[in-house]
Amino acid sequence: MKRITKFIYCLAGLLLMAYAFLTYDLLFWGMVPAGISQPMLVMIVLGGFILTVLIGFLLFAKGLLSRRRLPALANDRDGGTVFVTPKALRNITYVAVEQFDGIFEDRVKVRVLRGAKPTYRVKIWLGIAEYSTLPARHEDIRSHVAEALETCTGVPVRRVDIVFYTAHTTTAHSEGGTPQ
Repeated sequence: MKRITKFIYCLAGLLLMAYAFLTYDLLFWGMVPAGISQPMLVMIVLGGFILTVLIGFLLFAKGLLSRRRLPALANDRDGGTVFVTPKALRNITYVAVEQFDGIFEDRVKVRVLRGAKPTYRVKIWLGIAEYSTLPARHEDIRSHVAEALETCTGVPVRRVDIVFYTAHTTTAHSEGGTPQ
């Protein structure tokens, strides 16, 4: 459950419980509407009070105690289900990218896609020297990452996007780039 949803549940629960206590207090200490006997009013207010507090408490508890579920890649293999988290997919991608020389910085984003078949997308940002020849090898990098991910998970990656940018490091100058 997302943090904002948990916050909304907690807030709604607290507001409902506060409203229930306020109406209980106002109706018992305020004026009684005409045509309703005092015992009937007490039963109506008490029932509404209990129902509102119960709903408020359940919403509050759900917001407070619910766990946030991270999307995981589910793959049915060999009579069982294997779940691979996005963090594991990122780590596999980092290891696959490290095998190429000339990368100074890297960042990976993995998105697990829902649907009939399990699949995911990977976007990689690579910081390289200014005059590096690495962008010309983008297809090698893409296929190597896709192959590594499929080997480890058993599920083919839907898409691998690579973004190259000039790394702002002093080592980029020693590799032929300009100092930043």
